[in-house]
Amino acid sequence: MDKLLLDLFLPKVSTAGIIEFHRSPERWSDSSFVKACYQKVGTPIARKTDLNKECIEYIVRTISGKAILDAGAGLGHLTSLLSLNESNQVTALEFKVSTQLQKLESHNIKICQGSIENSLPFKDSQFDVVICTHVLEHIVNLKAAINELRRISKERLVIVVPLQTPSRYTPDLHMRYFMYPKNFLVETLPCNGQSHWKVLGGDLLYEEYFD
Repeated sequence: MDKLLLDLFLPKVSTAGIIEFHRSPERWSDSSFVKACYQKVGTPIARKTDLNKECIEYIVRTISGKAILDAGAGLGHLTSLLSLNESNQVTALEFKVSTQLQKLESHNIKICQGSIENSLPFKDSQFDVVICTHVLEHIVNLKAAINELRRISKERLVIVVPLQTPSRYTPDLHMRYFMYPKNFLVETLPCNGQSHWKVLGGDLLYEEYFD
């Protein structure tokens, strides 16, 4: 996306945050800088979830009765859907917990703050299923994040990333772009379990199963 289009469709403060973010990749490891850019971009690009319908339906249909972690839960749309099955115990992890996400806390939803780029406050193999959707494109240390997700997964790891063409400026504030499945799959090597992947609704859904 070009700067001119940003100026036409978004408020100036949002445009400033987008441009500042994309022009300063050397600062992407500075969490304070990244958070400040997200705050500037604000609500004009807000949506209840980045997940497409096909991915949501697949995840909700194939996961039940488990200790589940929704890593990078955002506003909690997927967390809320998974919690509709009363046998699911869902933990929603987000690096900055919003008021909307906090309000979801209930008997089968636990809210936790943290970043998958750092050591998470969870034991090895603590969750039967770990789900991480539309998060890894925002990560600086991708391999470290994937390894941390694997560490806390007991049976299954589900990852969804968008398949996107790189853009000079994008309101999504992505640090990484995966044009083709192979661009992401090579980052997952080596894998200690069995892995499967498919393209659903334009996104890559990747899974690992552990014995």
